[in-house]
Amino acid sequence: MQYGLVSVTKVDVSPDIKSARVFISCFNCADSADFIKKLNTHASEYQRLINEQIRLKYTPKLKFILDDTIEYADRIEKLLKQ
Repeated sequence: MQYGLVSVTKVDVSPDIKSARVFISCFNCADSADFIKKLNTHASEYQRLINEQIRLKYTPKLKFILDDTIEYADRIEKLLKQ
C-alpha cells in the first residue's frame, strides 16, 4: 500500500507530559484513516523508542490524529481556480 507524502504537522503535549496528540498529514494517501489506525496500533512501540532517546519524568502516551488541513486547502484552491 502506498501512502504518499506523510508528515507530522503538530504535536500537542499535555502540561503534565503524560499524553501527546500527534497530528499527521497524509497527502495523496489512498486510505489515510487506515494509516492513522496503524500508527495508533503501534503507538506503544513509538513511545518506547522515544523513551530510549530522551529521558523524561514521563514518556507521553501517543495518540495519532489525521490533520487534513493541507488536503482541505488544496481542495479550496482547486475550487477557487474553477
